[in-house]
Amino acid sequence: MTFWYPLFSIYYEYMENKYPVEFIRGTLIGTLESMLPSGQHGYPYELFILISIGIEYLGACEDSFPWHKKRCSESRFHAGLRLLGPIYEKENEILYKKLRCGMAHVFAPVIGLGLGENRHSTENLHTFTYGDNEKGLDLNVDILFSDFKKACKLVINKIDERGYVEGSKVYEPFLSVPISKNG
Repeated sequence: MTFWYPLFSIYYEYMENKYPVEFIRGTLIGTLESMLPSGQHGYPYELFILISIGIEYLGACEDSFPWHKKRCSESRFHAGLRLLGPIYEKENEILYKKLRCGMAHVFAPVIGLGLGENRHSTENLHTFTYGDNEKGLDLNVDILFSDFKKACKLVINKIDERGYVEGSKVYEPFLSVPISKNG
């Protein structure tokens, strides 16, 4: 702390607390939406990475453990998939192993998961068979983000309506962001 504080005081004026609702609205919806192929920037591959981790974050909002509790990734990811809907929940094992773990650990999906974009498609989670009769999935980033955004709004509404247990972590600051002296 003694090393960080002098640097902090030179470059930053103060720390601003971010609450989960602000983080979900600003980052998980706002920033990620600009990354859609049809969005301001268009980074569909990177969007898959961030959505896979964002699903786990939404699941973390649902549990009573501290944000950084160890060994909760799988249960939190599954809780997040439930928010996305039954089509995802049905494939939770494949999505956890091939999407979340692959993207979170090495920025690549595990074999058997296809990632694509098709703004005109209405189908997500198209299944296929590969190798020795193994089940694979194709994901559409546009539809996945649409479903993810709906899940984000469910969590926001639950927070706004005080639907979580009083004293829950979702009502307290989640993140502190330094604010620059130069604006």
